[in-house]
Amino acid sequence: MSDKTHVWDIFTRIFHWVLVVSLAGAWLSVEQGWMDWHQTFGLAALGLIIFRVLWGLAGPAYVRFSHFIRSPRATLKYARDLLRGRESHYLSHNPLGALAVIGLLGLVGFQVISGLFATDDVLFEGPLFSWVSYDTSLLLTELHEISFNVLLGIVGLHILAVLFHQFAKNESLLQGMVTGNKKPGRYADGPVNKKARAPVWAGLFSVALAAGAVALLISL
Repeated sequence: MSDKTHVWDIFTRIFHWVLVVSLAGAWLSVEQGWMDWHQTFGLAALGLIIFRVLWGLAGPAYVRFSHFIRSPRATLKYARDLLRGRESHYLSHNPLGALAVIGLLGLVGFQVISGLFATDDVLFEGPLFSWVSYDTSLLLTELHEISFNVLLGIVGLHILAVLFHQFAKNESLLQGMVTGNKKPGRYADGPVNKKARAPVWAGLFSVALAAGAVALLISL
């Protein structure tokens, strides 16, 4: 058996760390009142979410939603086994991790879309502010602020879960998202027969589609 199993392709790893930078930048810029930068980080996050959805449908095996999203029954079973200390290990996301991924993608998606219509009533208006009524914009602005606080909480839980599995369960999650590889072992979801790598052109095409979608949206 090889001493490593390739799990995360280069595009997935870049997506992960650039999203971390985008969210941190969005938080810092809004705290400092740098609204132009806040919008830039938000649009970057929107492009990343679009890319991840495309990649989750047509990317390599381990990043596809069809590979790691489990049934409610399987997710509950994993949760029970985790509490008993006898859970299965996964090369891709475990069933609870899959819920976190979907939740984060949904929250970030809502965050950036609501921000497109937001206003601070002073200096800032989102690029699609004129598409909705003033009252609707105020509502979306309020929801944008609330959801960001929720998002920060979910991100905090995600970090704690990663640290728990990294150090308490001795799973190489951080190494995997840096190198793309995980150490060998018995995994409930693999290794799969399909390749964990994808053609470079497929990744670049998905990036181009995501960037084009964002550019088209802000030009409307």
